[in-house]
Amino acid sequence: MLRTESIDLDWNHPDLGSLSGKLGAQWLKKANDNQPGTNTVPFIPNYDEQRLGVYLIESLTVGKGVLEAGIRFDLLESDITGREPDNTIYRNKILYRNVSGTVGWQHPIGQHATFRTNLGTAWRAPDVAELYRFGQHAFFLEYGLWRYTVNEESDFISTSQGILDQTDREVPSEKGYKWINTYSLGKEKFQLELTGYVNYVDNFIYSKPAGITGTPRGSFVFFVYDQTDALLWGLDLNTRWTHSPRVTSEAKGSFLWSKQLSPADFFAAQPPPQLAYGINYRPKILGLAEAEIGIDFDYTFR
Repeated sequence: MLRTESIDLDWNHPDLGSLSGKLGAQWLKKANDNQPGTNTVPFIPNYDEQRLGVYLIESLTVGKGVLEAGIRFDLLESDITGREPDNTIYRNKILYRNVSGTVGWQHPIGQHATFRTNLGTAWRAPDVAELYRFGQHAFFLEYGLWRYTVNEESDFISTSQGILDQTDREVPSEKGYKWINTYSLGKEKFQLELTGYVNYVDNFIYSKPAGITGTPRGSFVFFVYDQTDALLWGLDLNTRWTHSPRVTSEAKGSFLWSKQLSPADFFAAQPPPQLAYGINYRPKILGLAEAEIGIDFDYTFR
């Protein structure tokens, strides 16, 4: 059972001329307790997790444009208690903290269009599941970063008789550096938003196929979590037409390219490019003011 509690606090400070902004804080607590008496090793251990974040965002109007900047500090602490197949109990304490920031600029283009650009950093601590996943869950097998070792022959060895920790394998948090540019057009009957982005992620956490193993249900490919430096870039397009008061249509497209940088390789199971188009008609039916009929077309590339 997973219980979650959270508190969010925001304070919009008085404007100082053309400068406006807010100060905020967030607190989140998670408590995961596995069902006792199942006679199986839990897929992930019990854990109590607390996250604390404080941030400051400021906006400054400069001519027709708006300059925005922000900074944030986050802290994550987890207490782990799990059980090995031989009923040995293991415990661990995880602590991550980091600072992230962002700076952006928004400027109108003509009467109907706007251009926005943003350069920011972000971070993410490894999830408990990414560290401790162990064995079969539903129809797949996965092992977390602290659940396997690699021998000299590059074979993956499950640590079923001993959990790893920071002293055995350091697992740093992900750190991302992202540049986003968005062009928005908003006319009475036509809206368009085109976004392009580049994202470099240091210590990117991902799941990769690592071999084949036998189980009572047959042979399965098993996956392990690993870290690498990654580069991702992509494009997203969203458009909407109002053909008449009762007929509207939307077209969407997305493209993502990603690659491992060290060692150079490609990621498995990344989403392929996608295109979608939909048209909606709102008939005038007595007693059904919100009735709507629509047709959607989707295409996913290989």
